Amino acid sequence: MDNKKGGLFFVFVLSVVCCFSQTNYYVATTGSDTNSGTEASPFKTIAKAINSFDTNLGGTCFIKGGTYHESIVVNGKNNISIQPYNSDNVILDGTVAITLPWTQNASSPNIYETTLSQDIWQLFIDDEQQVMARWPNAQFTDNSIYDHFNWAKGTDANDGTSNTHIKVDNNGHPDLAATGINAQGAMVVANVGNWKTWARTVTNHSAGQNEFDYTQAGSFVNVKNYFYLECKKELIDTANEWYYDLTTKKLYVYGNPSGKTIKGKTQTYAFTFTNASNITIQGLNFFATTVKFDDSTNGKVDNCNFAFSSCSKRMLKSEATPETTEFLSSNVNTIRNYLIINCLFEHIDGEAMYLEGKDNTIENCYFQYVDYSCGSTRYGQNTIVNTGENFTVTKCTLHTLGASQGITSRKLGADFSYNDISNTGLVQSDGATMGAGQNKGDGTRIHHNWVHDTRKNGIRFDAPYGKSAIGGQNGFVDHNVVWNCGAGIKMKGDKNHIYNNTVFNNAGVDISILNESMDDPNNPGNTLWSNQNTVTRNNLAGQISGHRSNHSGMGGLNAIPGIVGGNVHSETATSLDVMALLEDPNANDFRPKSGSNSIINMGVIDDSSGLLPEITSASIGLPDVGAYELGGDNWVAGVSWTPDFYPWSFLTLSISENMKPINKLQLYPVPAKEQLYFKFKKQIPIKEVMVFNLLGQKVIESLAKSDHLNLKTLSKGIYVFKLRTEDELIYSRKFIVE
Repeated sequence: MDNKKGGLFFVFVLSVVCCFSQTNYYVATTGSDTNSGTEASPFKTIAKAINSFDTNLGGTCFIKGGTYHESIVVNGKNNISIQPYNSDNVILDGTVAITLPWTQNASSPNIYETTLSQDIWQLFIDDEQQVMARWPNAQFTDNSIYDHFNWAKGTDANDGTSNTHIKVDNNGHPDLAATGINAQGAMVVANVGNWKTWARTVTNHSAGQNEFDYTQAGSFVNVKNYFYLECKKELIDTANEWYYDLTTKKLYVYGNPSGKTIKGKTQTYAFTFTNASNITIQGLNFFATTVKFDDSTNGKVDNCNFAFSSCSKRMLKSEATPETTEFLSSNVNTIRNYLIINCLFEHIDGEAMYLEGKDNTIENCYFQYVDYSCGSTRYGQNTIVNTGENFTVTKCTLHTLGASQGITSRKLGADFSYNDISNTGLVQSDGATMGAGQNKGDGTRIHHNWVHDTRKNGIRFDAPYGKSAIGGQNGFVDHNVVWNCGAGIKMKGDKNHIYNNTVFNNAGVDISILNESMDDPNNPGNTLWSNQNTVTRNNLAGQISGHRSNHSGMGGLNAIPGIVGGNVHSETATSLDVMALLEDPNANDFRPKSGSNSIINMGVIDDSSGLLPEITSASIGLPDVGAYELGGDNWVAGVSWTPDFYPWSFLTLSISENMKPINKLQLYPVPAKEQLYFKFKKQIPIKEVMVFNLLGQKVIESLAKSDHLNLKTLSKGIYVFKLRTEDELIYSRKFIVE
């Protein structure tokens, strides 16, 4: 009898749980948090919906279209999916509208002011990000803010500059004394640590002086010592500049903003998940806010747009590291399995993303306009960094990046593949687009990437200068195409495998397998040499050398150390014309040109890696030299989808025609300058091509008699390219003109 009663009680409890633990909740801007959260009676806030889920059962939070300003903190929840309702357009907005009246400043007629009730640290006027008042001037509108050459310069250490003091070098550089500015109390962004930059406070300066004191930087390397000043009212002197006084709460802008849409950032994170598991955020748009996962597992962010996702608080006089998109782990050796896939990240101050823990992946994501200051970012100051092992970045596109290093892993076993990276390291000294540091090479593989058009090194296994022998070991760099960089591939360390890369038209040596010596720190009197056991096979390059700057040669330090064979390159001071051997490198077709007998079937089959037998395989006969096989897979790098750059297309309905699959239409280069080339992979003839601005106005029309358009009449900005076929189908892609 007691057992039967117990069984009935269990059934009753289970039925109650089923009744009161919904698996779906709905949110709408017109809802109420006193509602039941059903589709017909939705909640008003996302926080109410998520915190209504059972801790372990979880469910799906459907958000109806609209804009939400929430800072949602969740602890210990599991198995939750957050997504738009019925493909609605949902915006998580980290700003508040500023609708207060403005008055003209009494002493500066070009400056207008108002008084706020809460602090802001980023400002938008008519959807344009404003510049924190600065000297020397630079703008977001023309990308001059992403250029080291628009900074001022400090002298070298022998003439007075240190990690607490800057003496201005005004010889051919901006002259602070001539401006009459008193910079005391301003923030200084100082690239005084070579690849490290610090946001600090000016503690002592008087108008007319060309030197000042500042709070101590975290490091000082006497290399170039560039800097700029910002965040003081006296620095406002041109359009798009602003300043917020933390003490008086007065907001100052250049020019009369009356009648314009004005927004100020008041929030860092829309979502913060702690000790959570199996959380998916999908299909949302984030404006001036972002997400944070802390000590969570299997967190996933899929198909989301992030515009202006993070910004430092230098306007609030903070010297701290900017709070960015973060996936954290208190123990870097814990498997977290964070996945960020199919997302767009753009217009970011600070790192694009910071991750901790093992087995994290970034896949098929687009990154642009990241970190114009690099002020006080973490570790080696990178665009993307992960502190745990087995970090994967694949099929991503990255361009216009401030930090010296693009992608890096601080542990072993990284895999960087099929990425398209360009225009990096714009505001710091030193650097490379991606690579591995000292003791970080083991198990790392960098392969099938396009790396191009950057002033930095393309790919690098690094170590302190003069200590190449202790660089990364047991790594693989294979099947990459590297062109138009400061230098191509630079390998320090030893026991690495450099196979089947195509490297050309770089300012420095195309491939440097450094042949350098150093004193053995563990055995005084003994000499260590780098790359004595490195394998260099089947690479196609203008030059390959054992030296970091001298051209390739057969003797001395120019000789390529280690195991060498199957490479095609010049042995003289004149580089090999690699482009002449390739199908159409200007259109990113890097396959061997038919008849290029010096590279077709001229590689060697080598299984010395012991780990990657496919690395020198060939479809027919011996492998070809370089990153592509003549009859093999014509792989491409970068994202496989069309980014919807901000302002998002659903905000500009006049050009929102349905997009056809983009793998049929390719545009290059991206960003474009004077010419835009297009390829259309379909047999149906092209009827016409057109270009529209974001107001829906047609600015170019052509009957497509050639494969490119002249863009010289267009100003810088975002445009939409449309191709119409003879069967009246339209294929569209957005692109940028720089």
